[in-house]
Amino acid sequence: EMCIRDRSTWDLIELKEFEMDINVWFILKIILFGWLIVKIYNLLIREWIYILFYMRQGIKLDYYLPIIGGLFLVKQDEKRHGDANYFTKSLLLKNPKKRVMMSTGFGKCGLILLEHKLIEEFYKNSNMYEKEKFVVYNFVRAFGNGILFMEGDRWKLHRRVLSDAFNFDN
Repeated sequence: EMCIRDRSTWDLIELKEFEMDINVWFILKIILFGWLIVKIYNLLIREWIYILFYMRQGIKLDYYLPIIGGLFLVKQDEKRHGDANYFTKSLLLKNPKKRVMMSTGFGKCGLILLEHKLIEEFYKNSNMYEKEKFVVYNFVRAFGNGILFMEGDRWKLHRRVLSDAFNFDN
């Protein structure tokens, strides 16, 4: 009798361990599925939300490739034409009145300002706009923290100092 009782106790212990293994795998699958949904949202859906928002503002999407976006186009233009900005330049030749271009990539959507008045407005009110942190971080690492990547009061101070050098009215 003792052996039978011990045997059934071991069976119960093994059964509970098996149930725990199933629960752990189920939880891991749920976490993985959740992570996948978040990635799909970040890479595709959020990008389209921004694209639709900008399209409602009258900005046309000239080129779209999911996830890698304009990066592919830049590399392709650099290989074919020796100019990473070939696509943008050809758009401007076709439509010289184009003021803004939309760019997508890695789940983000940004605007490329093509008209000097818009660029001036952007830099005068740079605290109202968000610069892409990933791009800024990598450029700062590569080229240093120049005026192009500064923000806020520090940018205004450096801009004031440099603007006198480029003011031809004096």
